[in-house]
Amino acid sequence: MATVKVSDDNVISYPMKQNTLLSLLVDNETDVTIGDKPIFGISVTIDQKLLENKNRLLSSGTIIGWVNYIGINKFACVTIDNHYVDPSDYFIIEENTIKLARPAIILSIDADMSKSKHLFELKFD
Repeated sequence: MATVKVSDDNVISYPMKQNTLLSLLVDNETDVTIGDKPIFGISVTIDQKLLENKNRLLSSGTIIGWVNYIGINKFACVTIDNHYVDPSDYFIIEENTIKLARPAIILSIDADMSKSKHLFELKFD
């Protein structure tokens, strides 16, 4: 039987199955937009090239956006069953970029992400 793990900051980690479906969200105080480069004054800019790459397999290390003075703790990953999982298992923030930590397919991108705080849905293999 698989073990459920609780981190020091009370994030529950569930062992993930193959073909995991996740939604990536940001907290309510974090501003977000879509652009072709980092946008000054915006906390998270999602790379607009992702719109062209929906439903395509993206490799680990692919830059999916940029951050401005925030860390991974401003993001959340939610499974299809509404379980929160640690975003650092799936995403890396280094040198103000957000990168995929493992291969994924972006299934949908929320056009109203600045209001909904729901960035996109992904499928990880």
